[in-house]
Amino acid sequence: MKKRLTAGILALALWLTLIPLSLQKAEATQSCSAQFRSGYSLTGNGADDLVAVAAAQVGMRTEDFGYTEDWCADFIADCATLAGLSKLIPANGAVSAMRSAVIAAGSQYWEYTAADTINNIKKGDIIVLETNRHIAIVEYVDSQGIHCLDGNWGSATPMVTRVLRSFDNNSNTDWHQYITMVLRPAYAAKHTVSFQTNYSGGEAIAAQTVSDGGCLGSLPKPIREGYAFLGWFSDPEDGEAFTVNTPVYNDLTLYAHWGFLEAGNSCGDSVSWSLSDGVLTIWGNGAIKD
Repeated sequence: MKKRLTAGILALALWLTLIPLSLQKAEATQSCSAQFRSGYSLTGNGADDLVAVAAAQVGMRTEDFGYTEDWCADFIADCATLAGLSKLIPANGAVSAMRSAVIAAGSQYWEYTAADTINNIKKGDIIVLETNRHIAIVEYVDSQGIHCLDGNWGSATPMVTRVLRSFDNNSNTDWHQYITMVLRPAYAAKHTVSFQTNYSGGEAIAAQTVSDGGCLGSLPKPIREGYAFLGWFSDPEDGEAFTVNTPVYNDLTLYAHWGFLEAGNSCGDSVSWSLSDGVLTIWGNGAIKD
């Protein structure tokens, strides 16, 4: 009995070693981005950049990349890395783990049902198919359906563009029915705007955050005794003026500029001033001296 059991275990072990690598379930995370084609341009738009990297790889095979497992999730992770989006689309080799990580990174997501239409899908969305069996990047949507870029399973299968046609629950040839979840990464990045009063002993001013390309709704108005606040600028001495209408595309630091107020109660032709409790009051008429 012991000999039969031992023989059975050896036979099972031998059978497992004969399973092709291309058919093994993806669990680990592999990165093969070094083998990716470089024929793409990045614009700073997250959805466009993810699609651009993926589209440049059409026709590449498993052997070309060097993946040794089912690589649909690995492929998306590598595209995200090259597009500078790894914080929004963290690297994961398993579809279920990637889905969870993208959601945890702030992605919008929803389960896809028969009530949805292709108009709800956008370029750069990530679709999960057959409940975590496969995952793909949406390249674009048109009247023909949802066009995707995805890393296919199998060492002999090239990475191809697949069309997911309009939903038809009665048609087994309609890939659209296999979509189970849609992920929309938080491509609209947030930027931090910091403020420096630009003099020793100046008050601390809290930083503000704003969406990429957005404008600040209001700006701080610091007070410095003996000086008039002239506004916020991109440089401590010079720089560009920054207003509530200036769009923000990166993290940045703004510096307060000041105008010195001469001692006394006059600063020009029949113009007088007073500074009390941080409030500057100017009255009269005529030109004010620099």
